[in-house]
Amino acid sequence: MVKVDQFALRIREPKDVPAPLLAFYEKARADDLDGYVVYAPPITDPPARHRQVPAGHLLMIGDDRLRIAIDRGVVEEVEIPFADLIFAEIGEALLFSWMRLGFGRHTSREIKIPFNTVGIELFRQALFSIRKALDVSPDRARDSHADPSRLPFKFQSELRRWLLEGEQIFELAFQPEIRTHRFIVFARQLAPPTLLALTDRQFFCVTEEPPVARERLSKYSSVYVYCPLPRLESLALEADGARRELPEVRIGLVNDRARVRFTVKVGSDCLAQFALFCRNVMGSVEKSACERR
Repeated sequence: MVKVDQFALRIREPKDVPAPLLAFYEKARADDLDGYVVYAPPITDPPARHRQVPAGHLLMIGDDRLRIAIDRGVVEEVEIPFADLIFAEIGEALLFSWMRLGFGRHTSREIKIPFNTVGIELFRQALFSIRKALDVSPDRARDSHADPSRLPFKFQSELRRWLLEGEQIFELAFQPEIRTHRFIVFARQLAPPTLLALTDRQFFCVTEEPPVARERLSKYSSVYVYCPLPRLESLALEADGARRELPEVRIGLVNDRARVRFTVKVGSDCLAQFALFCRNVMGSVEKSACERR
């Protein structure tokens, strides 16, 4: 059921702010943090894998940091300098969506903001506001660019959705969904379809939610993970010699001593593609890092 009182709101003036969060909002504005502001009311009935204590979230984005107020009856305040942000994720699965932020310098922390998918454009714009502060300067030195025309239509659309105007795609690697097909009744997903991409401004991943039991609602889902290029520490293809598990692309992000790890399952028919992708991406990132020094 669609619940209007769970729709996210763009906050433009104090009267739009829920009473428990008004003091936080006014204090942040007094500190000159009066940029993009959005409020996500508590989601009381999220999917099982996303359950957490219901809370309202007020997200405020300034020039060099963001602040989040979390209302669980008692208001908790979190401040994240952009220099501490490691990754940002936006996911959607039918009417449920979320923003997840990873941050830290000594240890990594995460905050997850659930919201109704009706408000996803508000959080998409919030992420683009964050990207303005974290994207590296566009690198136009490369002559070759990746061609997304062979991607499935869904992933071509997602690619366009998360690129800024003029952003150039340098590298792409795509893994289709991997499923067991021994018996149709017992077929299960071994790995979701996943796209990895490097542009002149960002490294990112687009994938789907893993299915729960035999439901296939995952095909109506999408998860985008944004990684600022300076945070990308490692990207390597690791294969299990005993073939007990599918090979993995291991993605390492770092900020000072805080580290985050992601993995992407890869089928045997895509090994060469992803091996080349990893080499090209790390070569490009290391070259760009040297040029920025």
